[in-house]
Amino acid sequence: MEPLVALAMIAAAVGVSLVATPGVILLARRVGAVDRPNDRKVSRRSQMPLWGGLSVALGCGAALWVGLAGFDAPGLSRGVAGFALGGLLLLGVGAWDDRFDMSAMVKLAFQLVAAAIAIRSGFAFDLFSNPIAEKTYNVPAWIMWPVSLVWIVGVTNAMNLIDGLDGLSAGLGAIIAATLTIICWQAGQWTGVVIGLALCASLLGYLPYNFPPARIFLGETGSLFIGFGLAYFVWGLRRALKDQPHRHGHSHAEGLIHAHEHAHHGEHAHVHKQQDGSDITPWILFTIFVLGPCEPLIPILMYPAAKSSLFGLWLVTVVFGVVTICTMLGVV
Repeated sequence: MEPLVALAMIAAAVGVSLVATPGVILLARRVGAVDRPNDRKVSRRSQMPLWGGLSVALGCGAALWVGLAGFDAPGLSRGVAGFALGGLLLLGVGAWDDRFDMSAMVKLAFQLVAAAIAIRSGFAFDLFSNPIAEKTYNVPAWIMWPVSLVWIVGVTNAMNLIDGLDGLSAGLGAIIAATLTIICWQAGQWTGVVIGLALCASLLGYLPYNFPPARIFLGETGSLFIGFGLAYFVWGLRRALKDQPHRHGHSHAEGLIHAHEHAHHGEHAHVHKQQDGSDITPWILFTIFVLGPCEPLIPILMYPAAKSSLFGLWLVTVVFGVVTICTMLGVV
């Protein structure tokens, strides 16, 4: 991608989001899409506009249009179309929920439809990595679909849990998007670069209105849209990196050095002469993924579940564990 195209995308996203947010604030107040504090919400400020996701989506759409007009890469149009279609669906669901309220089951149904759109666009849990045996397997469709749906819906809802604190969800989303965009750029995964630049820059244009004291929140409109974008973005990066042919170099005790190139399609294994000692890297990765970043989330998830019911506690434990392990095995 040409740097000028990337700069044009950033300028379009930041400019549109920055200019559109004041109008969105007035519109949200006029139609009554404002926060209504209750015991389950962090914020206690009533009448706070909630349609911040609309300005983020407008900026994101402008950047995607610039990116598609100024750059072309294999699979780019399909990837962006899947993100746009699923994102628009959840944007409408969130906007309706912010104004009129929507039951959790109805929202879940729409989230599953958006996740299915992402899967049909190519972002699915169709490869399973065993970090201990260093093998990769094809996942059958009857396992791939439910696991992919749960993963995408789970990440989509994650952003909703932290909305309500000034600058937190938008700032965190911008940091994640920027980090993954850099990784995609280095790996030459241009679909991820285009989506990541659009999402990150549009959040940067929105953030001045969300920093303390906030004048608008993302609401369900923004949290679902951004959460879906990050899920789509991360999974696209993982799939692209797994499918990309790569080389492995190996050295042996007798001084022999060789390299081979392959892609992760189907089951494969790296077979070499047995050497003294063992490679503990997979166990280190397992420990880092499971016990590292996930540990601070345990009390946050457990406390509300324990207050509600014992069944809720067990449900949160099982869901948290399954999603964490599947994510670790899918990425490693």
